[in-house]
Amino acid sequence: MKKTLLFLIFFIAISANAIVIEDGIYIIKSSINPNFVIDLNGGRATLGNNIQLWDKNNSDAQRWIIKNVNGTVKICSVINSHYVIDLNEAHAVCGENIQCWEDNGSNAQQWFPRKVGSYYEFRSAANQNFTIDLCNSQTVRGQNIHCWEANGTNAQRWILERVGNSGTNSPDDSGLLYSGPYTMTGMSYDYNTGQYNNSGVSGLYQVEIYRDRLIINGKSYAQWHTDGQWLWYGVNNGSSSHPEYLYNTTTGELRWRFIFNFFGLQISDSFWVRGNQMAGNTGTGTSTGGTTTTSPGKNRCNACNGTGTIIEYRGNYNGSDNWCGQCHKSMPHNHYHRTCSACNGKGWW
Repeated sequence: MKKTLLFLIFFIAISANAIVIEDGIYIIKSSINPNFVIDLNGGRATLGNNIQLWDKNNSDAQRWIIKNVNGTVKICSVINSHYVIDLNEAHAVCGENIQCWEDNGSNAQQWFPRKVGSYYEFRSAANQNFTIDLCNSQTVRGQNIHCWEANGTNAQRWILERVGNSGTNSPDDSGLLYSGPYTMTGMSYDYNTGQYNNSGVSGLYQVEIYRDRLIINGKSYAQWHTDGQWLWYGVNNGSSSHPEYLYNTTTGELRWRFIFNFFGLQISDSFWVRGNQMAGNTGTGTSTGGTTTTSPGKNRCNACNGTGTIIEYRGNYNGSDNWCGQCHKSMPHNHYHRTCSACNGKGWW
C-alpha cells in the first residue's frame, strides 16, 4: 500500500509538469473562426503595444515562440523574442488587458496551457481561474484580446498551428535571418532633384542579421522599429539627424542611411547586396529567411536605382502627402510603385 501511494504521488508530480505544448513557433488561431489569429498590433514589439485579433496574413506579427517554463509557457514575439504576451500588472480580473511587454519572468507573462479536445486554453499564472479571452467572441479585425474568468466558451479556446522550431541553438530561437558577406556601394540621395548620386565608396562586410539585432563586423545594433517588410536597426535618438540600418526581410536588401539635419533635403544612403561583389565572387553565406536562394547580379539597375520599383503618379493629386513605407519618407498620396521591368524587381542585373 505504501509503495502504491508513493508511485501515485510520483505519477501525479510528473503529470503536473508534463509538456502540453512542445516548444516551437506557432500561429494562434481562434477556435470560433480559424481565419482570425492573435496578432501584435502593427508588428511593433514595444512596451504596452496591444495584442489583438486580425485576419491571418502569415506575417511575423502573428507568429509566436512558445517556450515551456516550469509547467507554464511564455509566449514570445518572433519579431523580438525579448517581448512577450503579458497580463497588465498581473491583474487577473475580467476585462484586464493583454499586452506586449518586455520579458521579466513574472506571473503576468506565464500561462498554464490546457488541452481541451483539439483546442488549447491559456490560464494565467497569476490566477488560474482566469484565461486569455477574445472580447465578446467577435472575430473581426482589431478585436481586443483580454483576460476573463474561465467559462469554457470558444472565445477562450485556441487552435495552434506550428510553423517553426525553437530549440536552444536553432535559427528560429535566435531569430537569425542571414549570416555572410555583404558588399556596400555608397549613394547620396538629393530630395530636391529626386536623384541618387554614386559616391564611389564601396566595401565588404561580414553581417549577421537577427530579428532583434544586426551585427556588422562584430558591432551590434538593436532593432527599434518595423515597417511592413522592413526591420530598422540603430539608435532612435529622436533627432532628425541619425544613422540607421534597414533590412528587407523579403528581398534581402540592406541599407545604411544618415539623414542630415539640413531642412530635410538630403539623405546619405548606401545600398548593400549579399555576397562578395568586390572581385566578382558572389558567395552569399547562409540564411533562414527572405529571398536568399540566389545572389543578385553584379550591377545595379540604372532604371530603378537598385530599388526594384518605379515610382509613378496617378492624376488625382489633391495636394496632400502621406508617409510611404517603401520610400521611407512623406510622398504625394497619388504616387505608387510598379515593378521595374528592366530588372524584374530585383534591383540588379
